[in-house]
Amino acid sequence: MRSVLLILAVLMLGANAHAGDAPIGACCIGQECEMMTHKECEEVDGVFLGGNTDCQWVTCIANEIGACCIEANGQLHCIETDQTHCLDEGGDWQGEGTACNTVKCGSPESGACCIPNDDGTFMCIETSHEHCAQEGGKWQGAGSNCNNMPCGGWNWGACCVENVNGVQVCIETNEWHCVKEGGDWHGHGTSCANVMCGDPQLGACCVTTSDGSMQCIETDETHCLDEGGDWHGAGTTCADAPCGGGQTGACCINGGCLMLMPSDCEMVHGLWNGGGCGDTVCPAYCPGDVDGDGTVGVNDILIVIANWGPCM
Repeated sequence: MRSVLLILAVLMLGANAHAGDAPIGACCIGQECEMMTHKECEEVDGVFLGGNTDCQWVTCIANEIGACCIEANGQLHCIETDQTHCLDEGGDWQGEGTACNTVKCGSPESGACCIPNDDGTFMCIETSHEHCAQEGGKWQGAGSNCNNMPCGGWNWGACCVENVNGVQVCIETNEWHCVKEGGDWHGHGTSCANVMCGDPQLGACCVTTSDGSMQCIETDETHCLDEGGDWHGAGTTCADAPCGGGQTGACCINGGCLMLMPSDCEMVHGLWNGGGCGDTVCPAYCPGDVDGDGTVGVNDILIVIANWGPCM
């Protein structure tokens, strides 16, 4: 009898060797069983079977590992463990053989995503930030939607681009399309009415005056076309582009003005000033001032002598 009591005492002392900390029990680590406290078992990622349990009465079965979504610090994280441990931790078991690199814990926050079309317009979809970036879109933030954040007019603005003639023109479009076309973006909400694209390039322009004659002016293409003129190209001059067979201009004759070519003005003894009659102030008519230079002098007498005789 005394021997039996001694053996029981030894077993009880061994079973409570960690009693100062916490009760020990069987801990399954894979298919192996070891005696330790609950805390020690957790530290080695084991499965604790309870205080005072004994490995000699336990058969540890290796559980299949899989992905488990658990919450920590308010965020969902993924760990790879067995189902028992996952559920003990309050996790969401994803199944045997699953891995964290193929599992997303929790639903990603959705928001409006503006994705560019080939024609410069945008389409709007509601998706996650990550998916929006993969599609080359511009994410509008968590909680936004395509109803309160339409893609289009909200980001329109002035864009200076070069046309087929090499001239800078202004179009109103979105930033993505402007940059795609190699343009200069002036910002959201800007308008072509308030934007000047590049320095205007001057060139010869043939316009019809009020008296029906052709006049050449040097101006930019936009102004030329606005005046109904014929634009001869950037860098051209009126000397390079005669209008109507010759370059007409203001010719002052006896205080009046006619649009004539220099040779015709000279034939009628006028004073050719070029430009237009509307911009020319001709000297007042002076009897005897045959050459129209504003002065009666020897040259006028010579002209009269040279033309002495019957008028043909």
